[in-house]
Amino acid sequence: MNKSIKKIMNAVVTTGEYIDRQGIRKKSYLTIGKLFFYKNGGISLKLDALPINNQTIQFYDDKPKRDNPPPRVQGYNSHSQ
Repeated sequence: MNKSIKKIMNAVVTTGEYIDRQGIRKKSYLTIGKLFFYKNGGISLKLDALPINNQTIQFYDDKPKRDNPPPRVQGYNSHSQ
């Protein structure tokens, strides 16, 4: 990492909602880029995708990725019997 960069945050947008296994409604997010803070006071935003439909970009601390993330389960089949 460049020594002049102080902190990196994820730039994310909300893509929808889902119901988790406990029946709680949660939002789905998509990381669309990174926000960089430089020691000289500068800020840089690198976008890998563009938000549409007047979405708000939110910024969260960059978290280290887990070695083996669990598979993501979609909620569309969870209520069918």
